[in-house]
Amino acid sequence: MIAFPRLQTILLVIALIITLHPASVASAAKPAPATCDIYFFPSATADKYMCRTTAVDSKGKHQNLKCTLSKCSIKGGSWDIFAFENCLLYADNDKTKQPVVGAKPETVKAVQYHVVVAVSPPETYLQVFGRSNGKWYKCPVDPKKPDAINSQRAICTDCAIN
Repeated sequence: MIAFPRLQTILLVIALIITLHPASVASAAKPAPATCDIYFFPSATADKYMCRTTAVDSKGKHQNLKCTLSKCSIKGGSWDIFAFENCLLYADNDKTKQPVVGAKPETVKAVQYHVVVAVSPPETYLQVFGRSNGKWYKCPVDPKKPDAINSQRAICTDCAIN
């Protein structure tokens, strides 16, 4: 009968060791990756980008995060080399205007993007700021094709709530 309390103590110590082991504490503290599915743009701090997700906090507000750019990827690759497709240049470089009539669709490496879901007429598109020329583009998004290039969003693993 003396062995039973000793067995309980041993099992309790083993459970504590497993629970408090540094590997399990580190993995528990690791934040979940953030998908920047509303916007992604450079902050005033070098190597930090602002990221807004569709995930909401306890107050029902979208998460605004500041993320380390080197810890962000898009479609499994680097943000620096990713390019959106079939983008049209905005007239007068003004996002409030329509794209240039007759403009040829372009492939654009972006500094930043903003996702727009318009109600009338119903359409989803990206407003993309071009890396090479500093101009704004409208890039179409087909919500029915989540694997398409223009449906891809930055995913970051080192972010803090802003």
